Amino acid sequence: MSVKGLMGKKSILVVDDEVVVSLEIKKLLQGWGYRVTGTVGSGEDALARIEEEIPDLILMDINLRGDIDGIETSQRVKNKYKIPIIYITAYIDYHILKRVEKTNPYGYILKPFNESELYAVIKIALYNSKTEKELEHQYLIQSVLNTILGISLEPLTLTEQMDKILDTIIELPWLKLESKGSIFLVAEGEEALDLKVQRGFSAELLEACNKVPFGKCLCGKAAANRKVVFSDCIDGRHDIRFDKMTPHGHFCIPIILAGKLLGVINFYLKHGHKKSEMEEDFLVAVSNTLAGVIARRSAEEALEKLKRQQELILNSAGEGIFGLDRNGFISFVNPAAQKMTGYSAEELLGVMQHDVIHHPGTGNIACYIDKCSIYKTFFDGKVYRVDGEAFWRKDGTSFPVEYVSTPIFDEKGPLLGAVVVFNDTSLRKQAEEKQAQLLDELKRTNENLRFSQEKIIQSEKLAALGQLVSGVAHEINTPIGNSVMSASHLVDRTKEITELFSQNKLSKSKLASYFSSATEDSDIILKNLIRSSSMIKSFKMVSGDQTSQQRRRFKLREYIEDIIMSLRPAIKKTSIGVRVHCAEYLELDSYPGAFAQIITNLVMNSITHAFDTHSNGMIDIDAAEDPKNIALTFRDNGKGIPSGNLSKIFDPFFTTNRKDGNSGLGLNIVFNIVQKTLKGDVRCESREGEGTSFIITIPKELP
Repeated sequence: MSVKGLMGKKSILVVDDEVVVSLEIKKLLQGWGYRVTGTVGSGEDALARIEEEIPDLILMDINLRGDIDGIETSQRVKNKYKIPIIYITAYIDYHILKRVEKTNPYGYILKPFNESELYAVIKIALYNSKTEKELEHQYLIQSVLNTILGISLEPLTLTEQMDKILDTIIELPWLKLESKGSIFLVAEGEEALDLKVQRGFSAELLEACNKVPFGKCLCGKAAANRKVVFSDCIDGRHDIRFDKMTPHGHFCIPIILAGKLLGVINFYLKHGHKKSEMEEDFLVAVSNTLAGVIARRSAEEALEKLKRQQELILNSAGEGIFGLDRNGFISFVNPAAQKMTGYSAEELLGVMQHDVIHHPGTGNIACYIDKCSIYKTFFDGKVYRVDGEAFWRKDGTSFPVEYVSTPIFDEKGPLLGAVVVFNDTSLRKQAEEKQAQLLDELKRTNENLRFSQEKIIQSEKLAALGQLVSGVAHEINTPIGNSVMSASHLVDRTKEITELFSQNKLSKSKLASYFSSATEDSDIILKNLIRSSSMIKSFKMVSGDQTSQQRRRFKLREYIEDIIMSLRPAIKKTSIGVRVHCAEYLELDSYPGAFAQIITNLVMNSITHAFDTHSNGMIDIDAAEDPKNIALTFRDNGKGIPSGNLSKIFDPFFTTNRKDGNSGLGLNIVFNIVQKTLKGDVRCESREGEGTSFIITIPKELP
């Protein structure tokens, strides 16, 4: 078989100090199409073999030669690598079982084993491991996209945001990129890319890549074809090159929004980097998210620029001012008014303003004396503010104006005339139209971002459900494994007693011993199957409600306990207890899936934020009722929330733990579900060092 074919197989390391057993297992594994990386008989040899090649699965005997047994070896493997382990041993006792549980194995098989049983356990373990890795990868991707969206909300310029986003991607430890990259944006009015931000570029590379025409080098080709360009080396497509250039590869991803090319994001790779479909999908998702950020920030900056230009135009042009005497003749005029009307001061002074500036014209802009707001000032002495009328220029053209006509009184009180302050609103009208267009574009961009946020929230819900599935699968491994071991032991004892009976060698003591073993094994099987059934029932109810989102009537205490049961894999990793205080008879006619999401988010929020690692803590869930509502109080005795953060905890993307991948959407989801779905109210009370309480009030029966 070719090396490529071998590398495509799942690899398994066999750790067993019995050579005959190891060879038998190796033969079975190879017959089933697996690649055996080695067979070793001690924990020390196993750790050394893993250093040379990391397998996809380990079959581990518990009793090994050497200083460390299989359980200690598994613990060391778990601490350093994420490799699924299946125990294979000839016997088990309570002490060993307790040690085994702490290593969270993917399976447990007693010797002598059945081939079909070994085959099934290996298949299930590899499938669960693959599922967990995929869920972990999706969670990592979602965390990065959440971080990018969080950066887009920070009060930074677009260049500063792109600079921060580039750093975020390049510094990801699980993404095999060089500490070098760049973001280009399409040059305005040109088929070329302008370099906006970069990391690790030399002076020579900065000069060469400052402006890249479409079609030139890898970035230009990605822009021209609007497709991802990958290279694992400096090949013929590398148009930009120079002496002593370090060997490298590239991922160049076009940034596209609604069919419009915005730019290209460029990442550097090590020479010979192997292309990964999962890696490419992630970088394309980053590019798509960045496209929304660029479009939104560009629209905001364009709008800000337009506002500044509008203010600059008005301040530079000044306001036109002219004065009128009691009869309507122009008595003074400022330079701005002269410039706007085209008349000189000599041409305007002593002239009836209604004959030259505000006279009746044609169409809708005509203004007659009996309806003129400027002349009304003479008669009633009131201030009039007018917009939408027109003044006339010397060349016979008109322009739209806004003006204020204010009466002028002398010291004794008689009305002397009026002063008119006006502005040419032509530029403003054009700016308002342009602003309306930009606001529409910004509104569409915000709608796209809102849709993206809803998708993120939905993805988090699905990711949480996926983690629940994985956790429950792990949780039921132990009782199912115990049941299988006890059943296997019962079968062996039954075969033994049957053989004695057939040989007429069955004694009363052996029969009594068999009945004792059968009773003990049956009791173990029954208890563990009841435990598994309870966990599966709770999981089916909670996960079904979360996916269906259907309304129904349910018992509150029973449902909360089912939710806590489904969260047990996460809770038992901590030293935190959960107590439920709720009357058995309380019922809700509501959406149980939404309610489960609330409890899940609050419990995970407390585990993540309220307590330090390995610290003891307690969560209390209290429910009380009045005739129409249920008041649910979720309280922990953890660290509490600083007063400065209390008003922001329900804001989207707000988190104090972003470095660990928290998105800041958990409590925002709780807030939206309580208010929008359950038609209730939620508030938070907390003091630093004294714990946190969430008080949720929801109707017993939705309208």
